[in-house]
Amino acid sequence: MNAHDESNAERHSDAYGPGHPWHYLERGDGASPVAADRIPAGDPELIGGFLERDIPKTPEKRDATIERLFVERSQQLARRIEGYEDVIARGVEALSRYDRQIAYGGDDELAVASTLALLFNQISYLKGEVAWLEANRSRQGSLF
Repeated sequence: MNAHDESNAERHSDAYGPGHPWHYLERGDGASPVAADRIPAGDPELIGGFLERDIPKTPEKRDATIERLFVERSQQLARRIEGYEDVIARGVEALSRYDRQIAYGGDDELAVASTLALLFNQISYLKGEVAWLEANRSRQGSLF
């Protein structure tokens, strides 16, 4: 292996996870995006702890709030997956002019990579929320 090959091997070492923009950048790991259905859910119990703070304790209000949140978060998850898949399919064309020119200073590769990382993290978190809400929807009768 020559010095150039060693440099490429180091650069594409998968040092960054898919929730980090450098995972996707050619000057980083140069990795491909994870398919949306393969993005792991965030830890439902940890995420559920955050949700619990805002959920009423009385059974009737709790049930209604969990149901409302389940519907809302499921819809948000579907929209994030749709956006993620759009960026995968269309690349920089899926991004706004603001994202390309202002937020990322004209670095289209960084704009795409950062958007993919952000959406990956949002999808993972929302999957964890939906999982926790789903589990608590099915246990509602046994909570109290």
